[in-house]
Amino acid sequence: MVLSAVVWNFRTSETTIRCLSFMADVQALTDNADIPEKISQNIEVALDYLSAGLSPEKCTLYIQSQIPEIAELTTFLDEPR
Repeated sequence: MVLSAVVWNFRTSETTIRCLSFMADVQALTDNADIPEKISQNIEVALDYLSAGLSPEKCTLYIQSQIPEIAELTTFLDEPR
């Protein structure tokens, strides 16, 4: 299972560094903007991460669409030089 491998890497990393893990939802919001369903899915992913053993004291979980600077940085980095 892919999720198991990802969470294993998160758990291994959080013992040595401060982890920042996010729930990617920008593409989902632009393709299918059923907001209540997306919020529910983000909560489910966060619960999966926490139940798999990620520690909120060692790992920051955030939702991609809730940080506007991510979209700004993406736009900046996508510009041709």
